[in-house]
Amino acid sequence: MIDFFVSSMDIHRQEIFCTSMKGTLPPGKPFIPSIQRAITGCNAVVILLTQAYLESPFCLAELGAAWALNQEIYPLTVSPITYKDLERTPLQGIQCLDLQSKDDLEILYDRWAKCGIASRNFGVFQKGLNQFLSDSPMDVGISRDKKGKVEPSQGLKRYIETLEMKAKRGDLQSQFLLGYMYSEGILVPLDERKGIDYLREAAGQNEPAAQYRLSSLYYKGIAGRQDFDKAFEWEEKAAQNGYVPAMEGLAWLYRTGLGCKRDLKEAERWYERAIENGYSSAYRPLAEVCELLLQFDDAVGWWEKAAERNDSYACYRLAKLYKEGYGEHPGLFESRGVVPKSIRARV
Repeated sequence: MIDFFVSSMDIHRQEIFCTSMKGTLPPGKPFIPSIQRAITGCNAVVILLTQAYLESPFCLAELGAAWALNQEIYPLTVSPITYKDLERTPLQGIQCLDLQSKDDLEILYDRWAKCGIASRNFGVFQKGLNQFLSDSPMDVGISRDKKGKVEPSQGLKRYIETLEMKAKRGDLQSQFLLGYMYSEGILVPLDERKGIDYLREAAGQNEPAAQYRLSSLYYKGIAGRQDFDKAFEWEEKAAQNGYVPAMEGLAWLYRTGLGCKRDLKEAERWYERAIENGYSSAYRPLAEVCELLLQFDDAVGWWEKAAERNDSYACYRLAKLYKEGYGEHPGLFESRGVVPKSIRARV
């Protein structure tokens, strides 16, 4: 499947983190932090729903972590598993694609091409797709109406119990996973208070992902009550511990003055820190902060970077700033093909 992604969608192999591939996880080191970092920083999470996957409590917990981090999840069923087999599992109700369906794989490609994960070359994709389906070793002769024997509930229950025992003994990763699961009601009954307790234990051991999650919960409001002071406290700790999404989150809190005194220069600093660590989503908010600080030439630079990522609003702001005399001449920018025709006409 990885060869299919590489050859037909022009996705670089080094950009794919596959937990089942030999060499992906470093030998002799804890693998949960590696998976956690990969899930946090990825553009998409692909789940291969095989019988073995559904019978693995750890795989289901890994899916729960991706859910809790609000990542784009693309579940692909692998024969003999069908959507009907999910009716008795925690995955009931999830919209899935069939790995052996040409139509479904075209839907996946279209989605990835639109969001910039895959290249826009439909001819190359079709050739690779036909080759992939013709070479597929999977058994496609099994009736799609046949139910599998997927009964992960007992294994999942035992796994949760094991996690809880390890968490009581102070195991950081168990506390972190349980905190996510209970605070979102993923694979376990929703219990925000219990999730908060587990996350506090992990955050107290300086786990930045747990600190970031705590901040998000306080920001959204636990039991209907928001606490921006605590949201800022945990966001700052996570950012200072090097958790990149928290750097952008801390910049937002400084920008809005939620839980702290409003400080646009601090917001600028933390957006820049996030960008230095590869968080390109911060281009746009940093450009906005620069405009608020009346640093229009700096704003142009950041809007240009956002525009290069096909941000249409960034193109609009650039057109306005160019018209007002900031940055390089709009004709130079137009020649690079970044400003859409609808905006170029108004420059």
